[in-house]
Amino acid sequence: MTWRYALSLTLAFSAAAALLPGAGTPAGPVGVSQDGRYFVAASGDPFYFLADTQWELFRRYSPSEARLILENRRAKGFTVVMVMLTGVGDATGPNLDGHRPWLNDNPATPNPAYFSNVDAVVKLAEANEIQLLIGIYHQTYGSRMTVENARPWAAWVTSRYREHPNIIWTIYPKATDAYRPIVSRLAAGIQEGDRGRHLVSMHPDPSPASSSFMHGEPWLGFNSIQVWNQIHAIYPMTLADYERTPAKPVTMLEGAYEDGEEYGYAVTPLLVRRQAYYTCLAGGFHGYGHNDSWRVKPRWREALDAPGAQQMAILKRTLTGLPGWWTLVPDQTVLKSGGNTEGDILNLGARSAAGKWIIAYVAGQPDVSVDLAKITGGGPVTAKWINPADGSRVVIGTYAVLKTQSFTRPAGWHDALLVITADISGADR
Repeated sequence: MTWRYALSLTLAFSAAAALLPGAGTPAGPVGVSQDGRYFVAASGDPFYFLADTQWELFRRYSPSEARLILENRRAKGFTVVMVMLTGVGDATGPNLDGHRPWLNDNPATPNPAYFSNVDAVVKLAEANEIQLLIGIYHQTYGSRMTVENARPWAAWVTSRYREHPNIIWTIYPKATDAYRPIVSRLAAGIQEGDRGRHLVSMHPDPSPASSSFMHGEPWLGFNSIQVWNQIHAIYPMTLADYERTPAKPVTMLEGAYEDGEEYGYAVTPLLVRRQAYYTCLAGGFHGYGHNDSWRVKPRWREALDAPGAQQMAILKRTLTGLPGWWTLVPDQTVLKSGGNTEGDILNLGARSAAGKWIIAYVAGQPDVSVDLAKITGGGPVTAKWINPADGSRVVIGTYAVLKTQSFTRPAGWHDALLVITADISGADR
């Protein structure tokens, strides 16, 4: 590592620490709730998992650029950033200082010089209260990664970062039985090096696939799904994993990227929003991504403030504003008519497990009727529309609970959130 590069690492971290005095992640890593449904901070408080995709954060960005990205993501409410430890590809590419992850491209001989930059970025993320979901293996490594060197590689990496509180580990195999042996060796290495300190998941590639093909493995802390451009698969796949036993949190972490061309045309903010709300109303947690970010295109800075990224902040603010948001239960029976769970354009319903509220995402036909009796307590309920595109709200009115009530999405809105709650003060937060 050159002295200029080392100096820039130090300055970048120092600047972040100065900007955020006393800030940082909780005293320990993120975990899973006792009921297996959601994530918790070290304090035991519910932790809202909203991820951004920055595959190349360790390899193709300078320290000052990494700091810019992490500060931007924190400001928008992202709590997790997904990174490939060795960057996209077969792990033979160098970082900006010319260092490759492995000496002689051999996982048995990690290159400490490469990991000096990783060290600094991990600290920058910690200063910004960002959890890093770090992929330590991808099936594109090919024959370089074997059942012989997989465990020592995983143990070396996870041991190096064991004491950092803002780490979640993951791996990227194909979701086939042929990959079970190497997955098992990697998992064993993670347990050896990490000593059970951090959560571990698996993000199968290619799509559509879920880690739940190995759901019963005790080391698998939560499930991860990839659908790429198969938007119709998001709701059924997320719901299927939500309903598995034992219960584990579900994340849908890779769909179509904003401004990408997975459909043969640019992916719009509307498509990005649909993916996210389909995930969340199926009981899962979502991962957003922008095409210019993961590909490190010339406009990657502008992409940080793309409409879809800003609309993820609206999603998080809306959902976490619901009393006991972590008790969300997917429930299509709240929609007596107008609901739809098949195809690309859906109308979905969910409710609070305690009967405090109902939420519906209406992307399809504008007319829905809602079973207000799903809200318990007997008192009146308040209903409002929220525009997922800009966060604007329209209060509809107050209704008795023992009836079915019809609602129509506001004219000109492409999609909408219908929020009905017995807690009037909470409804207006």
